[in-house]
Amino acid sequence: MKLTFSSIQWFIFILAGSVVAPLAIGEAFGLSLREIAGFVQRTFFIIGLVSIIQNVFGHRMPIAEGPAVLWWGVFLVFLGLNGTNDGTDDVLQSIELGLMISGLLFILLSAFNVIQHVKKLFTPIVTGTYFILLVAQISGPFVKGILGVDYKGPGIDWRVSVTAIFTAVITIIFSKSRLKWVSSYSVLFGILIGWGLFALFKLTEPHEFQLDKWIQLPEVLAWGMPKADAGVIATSVFVTLLLLPVVLVER
Repeated sequence: MKLTFSSIQWFIFILAGSVVAPLAIGEAFGLSLREIAGFVQRTFFIIGLVSIIQNVFGHRMPIAEGPAVLWWGVFLVFLGLNGTNDGTDDVLQSIELGLMISGLLFILLSAFNVIQHVKKLFTPIVTGTYFILLVAQISGPFVKGILGVDYKGPGIDWRVSVTAIFTAVITIIFSKSRLKWVSSYSVLFGILIGWGLFALFKLTEPHEFQLDKWIQLPEVLAWGMPKADAGVIATSVFVTLLLLPVVLVER
């Protein structure tokens, strides 16, 4: 029973953490509902595939597979540098190439066993400073989401904000509980309470659009052919190196 509840909590935790990234990025870039839905589907597909590979051939450790938070910052930073929603396709295509370079760099560093040497360059001060700046950069979409800004209308939706803040507070209280089973499953309880409250107060906002197919493989290069941008390439290399200490700490 303990293993069952832990597995469900871990599954929901990964699911909730994975869906936030495409939704936040898609909203920031002004993608349509269909494009955001496709983005979410591709994210789930890749995470599921990677999780299977990791469990069958990889480390088999309880590490949360999902979009790296650092990459959210890259998306939002270059969107901010772009200034307007015009030309966001170019930004996305440039980041596509950056992600490819990042993946190739990870493979090379692992193949030649130089990760431990690179890790020494990124001390706790360096990574800590970067994380502080990252939180400051990506906090906007999260705060707007918690406050329900422009959710059902212009401005703050107080029903959404009160419900979201209550859910966050109750989850923190559960995590500090002296009852071990309550603190162990605080995330699971918090998510279930949040879903229940949003459904009870009818705060969910379903969207409907016509589907071409019931089942379809993820689209490759959904944003178009990758484009080279020196700034994105340099940032991708830096983010890759910065992610190494985080990965090694988790492992």
